[in-house]
Amino acid sequence: MAVIRDTRWASYRAAINRVPAGPAKDALDALAVSMDWIRGINGGQSPLLLSSSSSGASGSPVDYSATTKGNTAAVETDLFSTSLSAGALSANGEALIVTAAGTIAGTAAVDKRLRFYLGATQLYDSGSMPLTTAQAWIFRATILRVSATSQKAHIDGTYALAYGTAAENLAGALTLRLTGSGTNASDVVGEMWKVWVEA
Repeated sequence: MAVIRDTRWASYRAAINRVPAGPAKDALDALAVSMDWIRGINGGQSPLLLSSSSSGASGSPVDYSATTKGNTAAVETDLFSTSLSAGALSANGEALIVTAAGTIAGTAAVDKRLRFYLGATQLYDSGSMPLTTAQAWIFRATILRVSATSQKAHIDGTYALAYGTAAENLAGALTLRLTGSGTNASDVVGEMWKVWVEA
């Protein structure tokens, strides 16, 4: 088995280090420590990047970002997006795995919100999060190909869990988007994002 070394972990660490001190920074630091531990027992391999073998990829990285981006005031804003090429999921049973993390500002606004889309289909909506203390958010989605025009998704978010379905045409190009919104600018901030395909 050939292991893909994740040389981008330093970028994730750098993104976490840019978060101001406080509860959100503490939560992201704790997440990073956990991921460092997993990398240690995986021989330096990040838990966000799976291994491949000569018989075919069991985990193929698609995209990542360690760029900090916050929402525009009172506007649903793309925190992260990934363009998927046609046939990104080419066989039934393959899945897109998406992980993301960021921070929620300690403002008085109670309409902070995260949404996630596959193509034109909204698969996740946290609803208004009445959170007024600074803290971290974590997001993970698994999107399973049932057929070329049918998908099922499980989403595990800090504030809500979700199960959904989509009928996007995987033979065409699609976009994955995670958005944030809130009364104030940067009520919701994205810090890290990773997308890969799991066989």
